[in-house]
Amino acid sequence: MKSAAADFGDGIGERAMVQVADDQLLQQEAALEKSLERLEDELDRANAGNRKAIQDNMLDVKQRLKAVQEQAKAAIDLKKTEAAVKMTALRAQAETAAKDAKARIERRISEAQADFKVRTQKLNQAWALAKKALGPQDDAANRLSVPGPRRDPGSR
Repeated sequence: MKSAAADFGDGIGERAMVQVADDQLLQQEAALEKSLERLEDELDRANAGNRKAIQDNMLDVKQRLKAVQEQAKAAIDLKKTEAAVKMTALRAQAETAAKDAKARIERRISEAQADFKVRTQKLNQAWALAKKALGPQDDAANRLSVPGPRRDPGSR
């Protein structure tokens, strides 16, 4: 019989794949930021004929940075939802489990919360770096608040 936690991707291989995807977002953001910096340097040195092409390249890089930022936000939202569902399922198991099983479930809850924190820190970093590279913008999409998974008041 498969546990409820297994239904929510408790496997090591799946965790590794998700961590690789999170790391790829960070790497992609860093590469795009370098491209943008390089283009800004070229623009400073460019003559009038080259300026338009460089500005077009900069616009493309900024659009790709915005896409990375949106991917990071979507991944954060998804992880927040997944963590909440997982915590709810594990807490439901803990309510009906024997004493020793409750300790194991509480340990899994702690591990899941720690995993959520690490993953969202990486994604928040990618999001913040993309925002910084894009420069100041006055839209609501650039104000992101990611609380951790909700904790029941009755749990430890």
